[in-house]
Amino acid sequence: MSEQKEERLEQQIAVREVTHMQASWTEGERGAPGDFTVQLILDNGAEEYVLHPTAEDAEEIFRLRDRSGRVYFDLQRKVLVFGNLPADAPGVAACSSGCSGDARAAQPRPRSARRTGK
Repeated sequence: MSEQKEERLEQQIAVREVTHMQASWTEGERGAPGDFTVQLILDNGAEEYVLHPTAEDAEEIFRLRDRSGRVYFDLQRKVLVFGNLPADAPGVAACSSGCSGDARAAQPRPRSARRTGK
């Protein structure tokens, strides 16, 4: 396959597996809240994406990752997809009656997220 065809194919892939997640926290001004970031390494480095979640969202993202085993990221819609969560998992059953159905805790905040290609 030519290099140009391979590059076009790579650009068409919209959903990638999150193969590594790196969390970090950066101090703001003294006494001010810090900033959490979660770097997603997609398909062993084919792409990267950086999320800027709240502390609560970061905790939930890692909890869901630990429960599901596999995580995917939709680059076009900017949505984390957690695979194989049991229906009776904590938080999942509660959402069936009280959540709006949009999985807000699992969605990155588009205002401050950025994509970096390799």
